[in-house]
Amino acid sequence: IVSVQLVHSLAGHSSDVNCVLFSSKNQSESSLASCSSDKTIRFWNLDDQSSKTLTRHTYQVHFLAFSPE
Repeated sequence: IVSVQLVHSLAGHSSDVNCVLFSSKNQSESSLASCSSDKTIRFWNLDDQSSKTLTRHTYQVHFLAFSPE
């Protein structure tokens, strides 16, 4: 049996979250991206829980990928 405790909850999407991806580019900055059925992608700064939002999608966003570049 594994015990899990919720540490933080990030609020921002207005619909289901379809994918969450942690950035592995820089170990000194904790960040992730999430996409949603609300047609947005959010880039989260986990240090202060702020986010930047991409809103130009016309359909639900279902998948994310980070480029190694």
